[in-house]
Amino acid sequence: MGKVGNVDFVVADVDMEANEIRNFISAELQAVDITGSVEPAYAAITLSEPREGKCCYNFNYANVRKRFVTQLIHKGFFHHHWKAKMVAVVQGHIYENIRKAIHFAEIDPKKSNVLFLQYDLMLEQGPEHEEYHVRYKGINGTTHNELMMSALYSTPPPKEDFCKRILAQIRSSNGKR
Repeated sequence: MGKVGNVDFVVADVDMEANEIRNFISAELQAVDITGSVEPAYAAITLSEPREGKCCYNFNYANVRKRFVTQLIHKGFFHHHWKAKMVAVVQGHIYENIRKAIHFAEIDPKKSNVLFLQYDLMLEQGPEHEEYHVRYKGINGTTHNELMMSALYSTPPPKEDFCKRILAQIRSSNGKR
């Protein structure tokens, strides 16, 4: 797709007789990323063995924001010029985390070119087994420009906080030698 890159999937209204696209909507899917490794826990579960030690993984929301929001801004810019929409399909808690970190304006979906379609993953327990089901949570709109401006021009944390983290890292590195 040239400068556009790839999108996860596209729904298109195609006129086969005229061999043209009447309209389309692109979709980007995003799941939560993790830090550390789930491999030891996964191996213990699959081998029906007890897990020894503390688990060493967690959600990495910062990495999701870094990569996913950048994609939405970049690809959303092209969709804006094409007068097309992009749908970002995310779990509700990922959307909430993005909104908490990047305070972009929510805009009427009809006037937006980036839509966040949110869902929840629900565990339903039956008498004989458990199943996960996807449940629609809602849709919120914004624009690539709102995402970009809010991400770039957020209020920076105090310099002193960053300096404290530098010193803490130096101290912990010196202690490891």
